[in-house]
Amino acid sequence: MHNFRDALLSPSPKDFLEPDERYDALKDQETIRESITQGNLEELRAVAFFNRTWIISSRYCSVGDGVDFLEGYLHSLWYIYYQLSWNTSCETSDHDRIVLDILRIQGMGPGAAE
Repeated sequence: MHNFRDALLSPSPKDFLEPDERYDALKDQETIRESITQGNLEELRAVAFFNRTWIISSRYCSVGDGVDFLEGYLHSLWYIYYQLSWNTSCETSDHDRIVLDILRIQGMGPGAAE
């Protein structure tokens, strides 16, 4: 099961993004940065934990979509948590909540019960 997990975490075999995918990714990152600037950290955390995680898990488990389809959502989820951790003091309980979210998401994945 570790090989599967490593495959999901490894860099994508795709060398480039299609123009539409690149635009969507840049627009998503811009929206995330705007939310951070406006101070909507808790709302953004909820988007990451509930919305993005739900989309990824339901599409992967129920529909059977692969990593190629889910790549944009995975990048978005990663970028949200990256920005949240960068803009939250490590001395606050909010930072602990971010870490706990990431551990919960990792616990949902394949091989979590091993």
